[in-house]
Amino acid sequence: MENKGYNYIWYPLTNFVEIPSNDFKFSVAEIFSPYTELNLDAMNEVKSNLESQKNNILEVNPFIRFGEIFYELLNPDKYKFDKKLRESVFNILIHFLGELDLYLGQNKKDIIIKEMVKNIEKGAFGEKIKEDFKIFREYEKVIIADGLYCMYNYLDMLESFKKVFKYIFPDSIIYDRLTSETNIVIYLNYKNNKINQLKVNFIKEMFLPLGLEIDLFWEKHFGVIGVDITMRIGEIAIF
Repeated sequence: MENKGYNYIWYPLTNFVEIPSNDFKFSVAEIFSPYTELNLDAMNEVKSNLESQKNNILEVNPFIRFGEIFYELLNPDKYKFDKKLRESVFNILIHFLGELDLYLGQNKKDIIIKEMVKNIEKGAFGEKIKEDFKIFREYEKVIIADGLYCMYNYLDMLESFKKVFKYIFPDSIIYDRLTSETNIVIYLNYKNNKINQLKVNFIKEMFLPLGLEIDLFWEKHFGVIGVDITMRIGEIAIF
């Protein structure tokens, strides 16, 4: 994913980063760019520091959009705040402004999808689905809820299945009914481990139309005559 467009204070608060907001603090950067709010290098340090229990500080430039607020707050000649109090107030305000960014940037679909994720986590689709849903990362949960939303509103089940499958397993190929009208062939360039199997089974259960079956090929692609990359000795799966 490119960094362009993801250098705002709302980015660390999204599901795509998967860092709980209580695990980091916002701080005024000593050296900052006049064009970006968020120090992305600092965010990478936060990710790597989570396991080592280090202090996780995200450096920001608050003056790009919120100069009127922070010129006053951070002016040492105007307000004689204790340093720790000033840092705490700054952190709280940036968290609040970041959450406000997210709220104002949402549309009706975004809100519905968030509620769908919560409902699945609460067991609206049954206890088994609730438990299996836990294996997915936060952004993957959003992808699944988005697929359900699309399926309920304008996509048929098969197209919804393909959409979700490709987003969860981007390095995969879906071949429609190569063997019969009731089978779909899928190649996944992923390890055939328990987690991936559970994810595939979950997507099948939620989206695959009744009567359709999947022929899965993990890691090794089946040979296709005329396509040299699939015809390497020792790297071919038997169809």
